[in-house]
Amino acid sequence: MTENNMPEQRKTRKEFETEIITKAWKDKQFKQELLSNPKAVYERELNQKLPDSLQIRVVEEDSNTIYLALPKAPEATE
Repeated sequence: MTENNMPEQRKTRKEFETEIITKAWKDKQFKQELLSNPKAVYERELNQKLPDSLQIRVVEEDSNTIYLALPKAPEATE
């Protein structure tokens, strides 16, 4: 529960990633930790242990390189 006795809402992945990116832009030490140990940063920021099998990779774009992360295709639902 939050200060207002309202249940805490879960963030979407996009919201969480936006917060992480913004924090990395503002805090050089945080950015370095994110680049060198992204899983530990995610666990700390999410306040939860992630599965050992989960890998997280962070790459930084520069003015000459753009990266596109292609998400896993959704499973077909019937």
